[in-house]
Amino acid sequence: MSYFDANFDEKSFKKELNRVVKLHLKKAAAYKLGEPLAIIEAKCAIALSETEEFHKALIESLTEEEQHDTSFYSCNYFHTMEGCTGEKIMNAWNAGKKDKAIDMYKHPLSY
Repeated sequence: MSYFDANFDEKSFKKELNRVVKLHLKKAAAYKLGEPLAIIEAKCAIALSETEEFHKALIESLTEEEQHDTSFYSCNYFHTMEGCTGEKIMNAWNAGKKDKAIDMYKHPLSY
């Protein structure tokens, strides 16, 4: 089963998360030490690796309709969490505003 299948499972998410984090670290290593792009890639890898608890809560919060829309939680997840929106979401999450963080993911245009 793949993370991108209609039936989510945590093991496949962790496998995909590890793959994406390693990809960012590999990209960071390809640049010279201290180059801005190397720093950006490394920060992205670290930030993504810290989203596991948020992702679990997001999955638990999905409605029946949302669960059947795999692009909602899987195809767009890494893209969303790698960008500025992901940073805002994780800032809210880490500040203890867990419901707001989930709502920010589900309704990014509202924020």
